[in-house]
Amino acid sequence: MNNVDIALIVFFILYVVLPIQTPDFVAKLFDNVFGILVLLTLIGLLQIYNRNVVVTLMACLVAYELIRRSSTKTGSMQMAHFLPTQQKKDAELKALNDVVKNETEHSQCLEHELAKQLVPISSYAYVSEQDYKPILSDTAFHVSEL
Repeated sequence: MNNVDIALIVFFILYVVLPIQTPDFVAKLFDNVFGILVLLTLIGLLQIYNRNVVVTLMACLVAYELIRRSSTKTGSMQMAHFLPTQQKKDAELKALNDVVKNETEHSQCLEHELAKQLVPISSYAYVSEQDYKPILSDTAFHVSEL
């Protein structure tokens, strides 16, 4: 182990142990697929060029902690754990619709009961002639000349 390896291990241990807040711009960089790929690439390059297993394992631990802190900072971890998925929403709405459908099938609502009591109107019912006849004259819209 050389001095660079020891410095990296000390830095990695301090980052993992201390509650260091991840800045917003760093959290946004590493809280997506491309940021995770960059971290994995850096760990791979560290393994290729350093060949020290302890440093590489510590880098893996630091990468995991950075991703965890970034997702906590941006809120994506809370959204993934506490917001329901679309399948859960659909299942809940379907269950609610089934309950309403079963209730309306088994019990008649007031509108249906009153509709059964009404006397049906026949299309053959006699309609009498109108007693009035509308008249349209010229004086209907004129103002008196007083």
